[in-house]
Amino acid sequence: MRDFSYEEINNMSEETAKQVLRDEMLDRANKRAEEERRKEESKDSLDRFFNQKKESGLLTPYQTL
Repeated sequence: MRDFSYEEINNMSEETAKQVLRDEMLDRANKRAEEERRKEESKDSLDRFFNQKKESGLLTPYQTL
């Protein structure tokens, strides 16, 4: 998405300016959704990693003295 200057936006028709704003909002929403998806994938990956370690016995809780 290209950045527009205030002057460019002021010189646009109302409909064009609205479309630019809609496109920008959609782009931001898509980026947020992608970021959330990546966070969820990372969390799932870490959960799988630690569950494998627990199952293999490599991750055992320490006893406190």
